[in-house]
Amino acid sequence: MWDDRLRAEYKIETGTGRLSCSASRATNRGINFQQIPSIVRQVFVAPAGKIFIEMDYRQIQARIVCWDSRDFNFMSLFNKQISDPNSFDFHWYNAQITMQRPQAELTSLDRDACKHVVFGSFFDMKER
Repeated sequence: MWDDRLRAEYKIETGTGRLSCSASRATNRGINFQQIPSIVRQVFVAPAGKIFIEMDYRQIQARIVCWDSRDFNFMSLFNKQISDPNSFDFHWYNAQITMQRPQAELTSLDRDACKHVVFGSFFDMKER
């Protein structure tokens, strides 16, 4: 029975430990909400008395893990990034700590490599 709602299912991918989204396996209906183009999002209408809020999804999985674990230190870093996005980047900050060097001595490849350290530690990924 159709109820005018879109359905999706989220799961943690076993290979990468990251979130994925797909149609619901229970109903075989739905879509991948992570891949809806901006222009398509305009067709969604909130129910009477409700509103949709568009979120800033930068580093969303890291943020979810932070909030879920109640890691107040990391939460403050994300808040810092929100309040000052042009001068603070969580992944550059993490690369400096991980590699124990100032940002001026790091490359974008260093930053990207350290992103994997963050996600690997969140999802208990280990070298196999």
